[in-house]
Amino acid sequence: MRVSLNPQFLNYDPVCDSGINVGFNNQEQTVGPGESKKYLWYADREYGPCIIQSFGDMRNHRYHGLFGAVVIEPAGALWYKNDSCRKALYDDEAVITAPGVESFRECVVMVQNGIRMLDEKGEIVKTIREEEGEQIDAEDTGEKGYNYRSERFANRLKRDSEISRIFSSRIHGDPATPLFKAYPGDRVIFRTMMPADKPRNVGFHIHGHQWREQPLDPFSRVIPLQGGISIGNTFNMELKEGASCPGDYLYRSGSLKWDVESGMWGIFRVQKQSIGCKCKNACRKMWRRICRNK
Repeated sequence: MRVSLNPQFLNYDPVCDSGINVGFNNQEQTVGPGESKKYLWYADREYGPCIIQSFGDMRNHRYHGLFGAVVIEPAGALWYKNDSCRKALYDDEAVITAPGVESFRECVVMVQNGIRMLDEKGEIVKTIREEEGEQIDAEDTGEKGYNYRSERFANRLKRDSEISRIFSSRIHGDPATPLFKAYPGDRVIFRTMMPADKPRNVGFHIHGHQWREQPLDPFSRVIPLQGGISIGNTFNMELKEGASCPGDYLYRSGSLKWDVESGMWGIFRVQKQSIGCKCKNACRKMWRRICRNK
């Protein structure tokens, strides 16, 4: 089976670097087992999240999780692992610094709705089942999660059947979905996108926080939930006034009944900033200035 890479928003030569075989174009855009190909893409501005997908088989590849993202940062940006000076190239969360730009924490969320998901035993997860011979609606097949991960209620209820404690990390531990961290007042941008797989819309909500619906419009309305997220949508959600007071905040789908119980939720943890953290942050900022001046 042949696969390819195609980037959202970026510029490229459509004959050589699109990842799409079209008509009589004489450049093969896909690769098979054991083959390789280089693509040349160009970013002309800061786009934030750009979905990457395969055009070798649009239906089956996406359903099996063959998708990803490239995040286009401000020019000259450097990115670091949370609370350290180590580079962060492939993390869900990073601290971004760039010349002339206020540093910010970046949380990358890929919304998955309707993908083929396996449990820890390697068995296919099936939330929706046939009842009394009635066929399953194709729009309801597949599973849900964020960044290839899911925290289903069914698994938690096996350990503790009390529904009021379903979100408790003290009882169940932190969820398998990404755990994002920040300090009060930090500038935080959620890079949110939906690369797969079915056209039923979902929402995205961050408890205790709001953001401008149109990030570049200072007069845009402020919202606590982004609705109408479907395949191919991307959003840059910069939290208004930064991270809130210390505590754990849910980020989740806007639909509790079908999505959240199937695993579309996680935790945004705002931590208290101790004296040690303040000293570490001051040293980190000094180190970054030194690195930029080299």
